[in-house]
Amino acid sequence: MKNIQKILACYLIGVNFCGCARMSGSLIAGAGTGAVLGTAAGVGFSNDKGSGAWQGALIGAGVGLISSYFIHNGIEKRDADVRRDTLLNLERFGVEGIPSEPLMYPDPYGISTQDEARAVIQAHK
Repeated sequence: MKNIQKILACYLIGVNFCGCARMSGSLIAGAGTGAVLGTAAGVGFSNDKGSGAWQGALIGAGVGLISSYFIHNGIEKRDADVRRDTLLNLERFGVEGIPSEPLMYPDPYGISTQDEARAVIQAHK
């Protein structure tokens, strides 16, 4: 039982430090976490430790898979709503719109016309 607790603790610490940007990553993390927790529960609550561990792992993986699917979809929907609200209400965030004049940056070479630019290019050939 002590070994299972150590494995469970290490796995849960590791899962907390990984982020899942894609659905496949979320499903793998959910199924893995469910399997580990199910194994620990199966060993803890079953008289037959071997079959209890396998049954717990399968049930836990299934529950983890299903729950991670719904959690990931909920987070994706929330993020899409936040992006939409942010882009449609930029004035709330201090963005006033597109400037009427293009931003001009000083040329480090002091070239202000195309003729001067052509002359510089020809001088370097």
